Amino acid sequence: MEIKERINLLNEVASKINHDINGQFVQGEIQKLELIEELLKDTDYKVTVIGLCYLYSKKPIIEMEGSVIVISSHIDTHKHITRPFSEVREEKKLCGTYDNSITNAAVLTLMLENRLPDNVVIAFTGNEEWFMKYGNGMFHANNIFRTASKLTRLGKCTHYIYN
Repeated sequence: MEIKERINLLNEVASKINHDINGQFVQGEIQKLELIEELLKDTDYKVTVIGLCYLYSKKPIIEMEGSVIVISSHIDTHKHITRPFSEVREEKKLCGTYDNSITNAAVLTLMLENRLPDNVVIAFTGNEEWFMKYGNGMFHANNIFRTASKLTRLGKCTHYIYN
């Protein structure tokens, strides 16, 4: 993917909203999820949903060899952002409402370029702040904990990259 294509992908991701309330995604306000699904539909990635955690992997976790690496990237948009945008100004400056969008675009780029090993699971996740407030101080990882528990029950050792 050329740099211009990467910037176009960032612009597209950053222009989408994805809201959640009280631990659930808001129907009609899940544009990033819909974009991710559309972008990945012709790839080897399949999705498993656990709460606010959308897990994408090339093969079923049970079939993965060795350790599993989970890369977590928030897709929620801050509740006060209603018209997100991204644009290039003065030829080389990116300006926009990049509420998690840069890491979303970076991970999607790696996925679309097929640059991740088969033992990597991408976790596009929802509102970490809700879990900080209502989850006894634990970051949004209620979803990650459930995912880790599932992986552990499957006998998988996991490593997390968290954004």
